Amino acid sequence: MTAPKSNPSPASGREGQRLDTNAFSDAVMDDRGYGYRKGSVGPYTIAQNAHDALVMMGHLGRDAMTM
Repeated sequence: MTAPKSNPSPASGREGQRLDTNAFSDAVMDDRGYGYRKGSVGPYTIAQNAHDALVMMGHLGRDAMTM
């Protein structure tokens, strides 16, 4: 079985546009039990992960994010 090819919709009007790196940046968080936090004892709740994300945002000096 072959995966369908992804084609941007011409109706979107965004062909060739790139993310404005002056207006946006990205951050990657290692959730509990993954990456550098691998081996931390679980189970983990969504509330704990949400709290971790808020702490990370504060550390980065951000007050809003998009996921």
